[in-house]
Amino acid sequence: MTTYVYAITRESHPLRLADREGVGAPPARLRTVAAAGLTAVVSDAPEGLRPRRRDLVAHEAVLAALATDGVVLPMRFGALTDSDDVVRDELSAHRTDYSARLDALEDRVEINVKGFHSEDALLRELLATDAGLRQANEELRA
Repeated sequence: MTTYVYAITRESHPLRLADREGVGAPPARLRTVAAAGLTAVVSDAPEGLRPRRRDLVAHEAVLAALATDGVVLPMRFGALTDSDDVVRDELSAHRTDYSARLDALEDRVEINVKGFHSEDALLRELLATDAGLRQANEELRA
């Protein structure tokens, strides 16, 4: 069966995932694949995986639970590979790269910021402060 990969972390990372479920319906059971001092959190991939809300939420919940306890390299939704053995080989082959990326993220926090503006208020402010724009607006309205 195809393996779904959620994240890579250090083998010493606490993996408190007992109350988390993976993608799919019914939800897949999470497991780990360890090699070369690294651990990947994986599950079986459901047939016909698509970005359904339940699966996106499950994927994000696994990442959030892992990030609470330390550094992780999150995988994008839908990261698939042929088997756990392929994951194990990848961890071993690229141990230095993954370890360096984990080291670089140590003591860092990711923050997402979204900004919103009122288009009408912005246009009013622009027209009030820019005479050329105000004139162009009056010409268009005429």
